[in-house]
Amino acid sequence: MSIPLPERMKSRPDSAPFFPLLGSGWWIWIAVWGALIGALLLMPRPAVADSPLEVETGGAHCPPIDPEGPELCGVISLPDGGDVNYYFELGPTASYGEQIPGAPGTDVSISPGDSTIVVRAKVSGLAPSSIYHFRLFASDGEGSQAGGDMTFKTAAVPEAVPPISSPAASVPVLGLASPIAIPSSRSPLTKAQQLARALKVCQKRPRPKRAPCKVRSRKRYRVALAATNTS
Repeated sequence: MSIPLPERMKSRPDSAPFFPLLGSGWWIWIAVWGALIGALLLMPRPAVADSPLEVETGGAHCPPIDPEGPELCGVISLPDGGDVNYYFELGPTASYGEQIPGAPGTDVSISPGDSTIVVRAKVSGLAPSSIYHFRLFASDGEGSQAGGDMTFKTAAVPEAVPPISSPAASVPVLGLASPIAIPSSRSPLTKAQQLARALKVCQKRPRPKRAPCKVRSRKRYRVALAATNTS
């Protein structure tokens, strides 16, 4: 039993395709286009090269942190050289919260011959006996990198030394004390007393040497002798 076809389909030749624009081999065109689209979808995309920038917080090139005057330090490496922007992140926790130096950071140019540089930043105004976290953050034209987290502890406040309360008079200081004059128990001799004593000393010499001791004024000698006897 045959099914009668509509009149509009009877007028079409048997070789006429359903897609007149593609001709009789329309299914071949669909297969070709499908293959091309699948090839484009399955084609591996070129990988985006990662930035060669390397950032290290601290490291062998940095000295230990001084608790009394902390100085943050880090190392930036860029083999091919270029312009780099960097700053340190600082805070009491690993969330940081402070940028040193402030925005937009510090720009530095790295030459290809010297691909590794050491960067530092001085900090002040920190609380004593406190632990702080910090890390180095740097970026170039191709990407950004952050160094690892490090910590340090600030120095404690030195204790005040109380002054010595003892009186200065009771503490002798060698070499600084002024000389003390010791008063004499005898009063100074008068000229008459000095003359009388000189005569007594002279008269005790042997006889040939007594000539210079001759007193021309006996009155003067008596006065001198009386003054000596009363002393």
